[in-house]
Amino acid sequence: MRIVTAAVLLALAVPAAAEGLSKYKDWADSPQAYFLSKAERAKWSTVTSDAEAEKFIAEYQAARGRGFAAAIQSRIDVADKTYKTGKVKGAGSPVGKTLILLGSPTTTERKSRVTKDKLDMSSSDAVNQGGDSRGGGGGDPTTNVGGPGVNSMRGMQPEEPALIRWIYTGPNVPPGTGVKELTIEFLQDPAGTITFRDAGQADAVFEKVIEHWAPKKK
Repeated sequence: MRIVTAAVLLALAVPAAAEGLSKYKDWADSPQAYFLSKAERAKWSTVTSDAEAEKFIAEYQAARGRGFAAAIQSRIDVADKTYKTGKVKGAGSPVGKTLILLGSPTTTERKSRVTKDKLDMSSSDAVNQGGDSRGGGGGDPTTNVGGPGVNSMRGMQPEEPALIRWIYTGPNVPPGTGVKELTIEFLQDPAGTITFRDAGQADAVFEKVIEHWAPKKK
């Protein structure tokens, strides 16, 4: 019985230790932790208390040089203020994450990709008020759903996302990327939501920059 009791107590001890991480429970998913390397994330998974977390965070910041914490917080503040979408904070958006990890681009471009409706106005209900009510070149314009009229659903194409480019050249190219020029592309839908055009490409660039700033083994 004593052996069983000891085993049960040992099993309960692990969750109890994990519960000690409260203040910094979600820190690894925050913008402050964007620069965590794979090795550091593995080490973070072993942190079980706020005291250990504070020590870990201090070492993480110190390893990247004096002024790192202040510089990253400054980028986070700008991202939160500039790129907030709905309930999503700017620093958590694709453009916010890009700003925090790569810094400001040299130039930006925006190309609207609006597709106009293609309708044959010559046979629309607004022009031909005579005819049948089956949506074929006449009738009540408010009931013309299937025909070629101005109220028809045929031929109408939704507005396409706008293309946004962040271009990094010269001294603005983030160290660690190994290129002389870098372009990160985003798509912005009509509702204003911005996503990466190629998330895989962006992640690959981020990983190079993160590993560049990661502490090196001595």
